[in-house]
Amino acid sequence: MDSSHAKKNIKNMVLNRITFHQLLIGQLQLTFGFIGLVSLLWSTANSKPASINSERTTPVELVGQQQGPVNDHVTQTLKNKRFRDHSYIVLEGDTLESIFRRKQISINELYKVIEADEPYLVLDVLQPGDQLTLRIEREKNRLETLSRIIDPSKTVTY
Repeated sequence: MDSSHAKKNIKNMVLNRITFHQLLIGQLQLTFGFIGLVSLLWSTANSKPASINSERTTPVELVGQQQGPVNDHVTQTLKNKRFRDHSYIVLEGDTLESIFRRKQISINELYKVIEADEPYLVLDVLQPGDQLTLRIEREKNRLETLSRIIDPSKTVTY
């Protein structure tokens, strides 16, 4: 009887060890799957299509630059009187909506910016320290442009 009892104990130990290893492998697969998903989401959120830099970074001042140096100065002076430029550093808890409300910019302007950003998601998640530049028309307090500096070589302008 001792021999059959010992065989049962060994069999149970082997089954327990197999079950333990199966559970451990399942937990490892789940953990690495989660890490992979987070990595994918993080890289997707932080990567920008190559076309953003070339299509969206044209400074407003360069549009129609063929006027010549004297006319450029006059045009720039008139623009400066018509628009206010606001540089804004994103604080913790800031959202695009809270920034627009603080600057008293219409919610409809916010919707237009969000719609323009939809393919790129540059403004989807603002982080503390992100730099935004808002060009606001003085008379109607209407947003003319919104720019986000991604890094020193890349700025996205809406």
